[in-house]
Amino acid sequence: MIELTKITRDFSSRSHKLAQIFINPDCIAAIEEDENLQYTFEKHPEEFPKDLKREMRFSRLTISNGSVSSHYTIVGSPEVLIGKMSKKRTLLNG
Repeated sequence: MIELTKITRDFSSRSHKLAQIFINPDCIAAIEEDENLQYTFEKHPEEFPKDLKREMRFSRLTISNGSVSSHYTIVGSPEVLIGKMSKKRTLLNG
């Protein structure tokens, strides 16, 4: 399992919230940059937690569990997420 930070939109308060999520790397079907959220972050930083750095990037993660897929928006670039997965596999295999 790898620990990631997901970001969700709270439509009632027009803001975004952060939460920790644990993902089984073997269930990740796709990782792509979330350009829409990146644009929103650049144009409306007041809607995001104050501790996010201006250069922060976001990824869209697709988790496949048999016939069911789930999607999450994760804080970090696809390259950072792939690095976390590689590091975890190295620790488990070493």
